Amino acid sequence: MVMNLCKVKKILAAARCYFCIVIIGITFSILNISCKNNSGNAEVNSIINSAFKELKIEKSEFERVGNSFKYKFKCNVKNISSNIFNRVYTTLDVQFILENGKVITETEYQDLWGGGIGDYQETWKPEEVRNIGKERDLPSAFIPEGFKDYPISKVIVMLKYHCDDLINQTKEDYYTSIDITDVWVNFVGKIKCKSKK
Repeated sequence: MVMNLCKVKKILAAARCYFCIVIIGITFSILNISCKNNSGNAEVNSIINSAFKELKIEKSEFERVGNSFKYKFKCNVKNISSNIFNRVYTTLDVQFILENGKVITETEYQDLWGGGIGDYQETWKPEEVRNIGKERDLPSAFIPEGFKDYPISKVIVMLKYHCDDLINQTKEDYYTSIDITDVWVNFVGKIKCKSKK
């Protein structure tokens, strides 16, 4: 009887310990999410008027990857601002505008692995030209194959430049949109022609 009482006490102590760990984990998760949301809204400004100018697009194409599509991009870009950006992380989001006016962004279709990989630049000076996608093409997330049959009226790629400016101690996002409807239409046309053969 004494031995069973000791086992029960050990089990209860272990349960209390487990319960405390679970409560601490949940509390940490909630605090972490709220901190991320607060810091994202407080520190990062979104600016549509871009501080960058795309000079020469070297690659703008879709390709088939298994049963999905990917968009690949490479471009020479100029810093047209007066800022020296300590770090610039560039990503892209392919957006599909449907005939009914609805917009499908990467958030709605991104694959299990998340979005594409970005391009990272350091110490980008005013008037300096850099090649985005020089080391490897700047890719989109995987795009579902079924999109080729959607009633799409326009396709744009939204470039996002996330910039850290140490001199002014700011973090800002600059956006540029590029119409790639013709690239999509040509790609889908080739896919449909191949499937008819």
